[in-house]
Amino acid sequence: MQFCPNSRLVLPSSIIAMVLGLLVASCGMNNAVDRTKFDALNRAATTIQASTSVGVGLVKFQELVQVLATEYALASQKVTTPAEKELLSRYQTVVEIYRDSLLVWNRDITSHGYSTGVAGLPAERIHVNEELEPVVTRYQLTTELHTQEYSGTQYRSIPKSTIQLLWAKAEAELRAIGSRTTTPS
Repeated sequence: MQFCPNSRLVLPSSIIAMVLGLLVASCGMNNAVDRTKFDALNRAATTIQASTSVGVGLVKFQELVQVLATEYALASQKVTTPAEKELLSRYQTVVEIYRDSLLVWNRDITSHGYSTGVAGLPAERIHVNEELEPVVTRYQLTTELHTQEYSGTQYRSIPKSTIQLLWAKAEAELRAIGSRTTTPS
C-alpha cells in the first residue's frame, strides 16, 4: 500500500477495479433472466403453439390452456429480477391471448347451437355478445352488423378466423419472447 503525503490511505488500483467490477456485475444480474425458471411455462406455450399449427380439438385446447395458466402461476412464484418480471409479463400476455381465443371458440359453438344460437347467423361468423365485447375491444376486431329478417333485431359478429388471428398474435408474442431471453453466465 502507498500513503499520500497528507496521510490518507491510497487503495491499489486493482482493488478499486475489483470493487467496481463486482458492482457492475451485480447490477447486470438484476437484468439477467434465469431461463430454467421459465422452462415448464415455455414448454406449455410451445405445446399449444404446435397443437394449433397442426389442428387441435376444443377439449384438448382447453386442457392445454389450463396447463399454460398453471405453469404461469408456478413461474410467477419464482421470478426475482426485473428482467424476469418483464418476461413473466410477456407470458401473461400469451396466456390472455389463448384464453381469449378459447372464449371466442366457445362462443362460436354457442352462436350456432339450437337453443343458444342466433337465428340467421352465417356459419362463418360468431355472434358478439357481452362476453365477447372486451375481446373485440382489446384486439380492435372488425365486426359486421346483421339484422334478423323476421324480428328486425340487429347484432354484430366477427369472423370465425378470429380464433386463428388470436393464435397468430400469441405465436408472434412467443417469438418476441424467444428473441429476448438470455441465459445468465
